[in-house]
Amino acid sequence: MKTSTEIIDMIYKYLVTTPLVTANDGLSGGVYPLQRPEGSNKEDLVIGTLSLDGEDVQIGVLNLNLHIPNLNVVVGGKPQKQPNRARMRVLSGKLRDAISEHYFDGACSAWITNIAEIKEPNLDDWYVNHRLEIRFHFTN
Repeated sequence: MKTSTEIIDMIYKYLVTTPLVTANDGLSGGVYPLQRPEGSNKEDLVIGTLSLDGEDVQIGVLNLNLHIPNLNVVVGGKPQKQPNRARMRVLSGKLRDAISEHYFDGACSAWITNIAEIKEPNLDDWYVNHRLEIRFHFTN
C-alpha cells in the first residue's frame, strides 16, 4: 500500500520532466506538493490528495491545481483583472497530455477525470483544477 506522500512524490517526479515544465512555453513557476509558495505571482502547479483507500487495488483521487496569474485589462474604461484563458488553455493542454492515461512503473495507472476553472475565494485568482484518479495494482 502507498501513502499519499509517496503518491504525490511519484506524480511530482514525473511531472517535472514533462513539457509542462521543460518547454519554453511551460510553467513560469514550478510544481509543488500540497502548497503553492506564499505570494507567488507565477504559473504554478500544486499537487494534493483528496482520498486514498487501503484496498488490494488501491484507488485514489488527487487534485492538480494549475494556478495562472490574471491579466490586467481595461473594460469600459475601468482597470480590472480577468482570467488568462489563453495560458489556461496552453498549460492545461500540456498537463492533460502528460497525464492522459499514464502508467507509472507498470503498477499504477492514472487519468484525468474532470477539468474545471475555479475562482479562489476572497482573492482575485483563478486556477484550473484537474481531478486525477489513480489505481495501484499490487502483485505478490
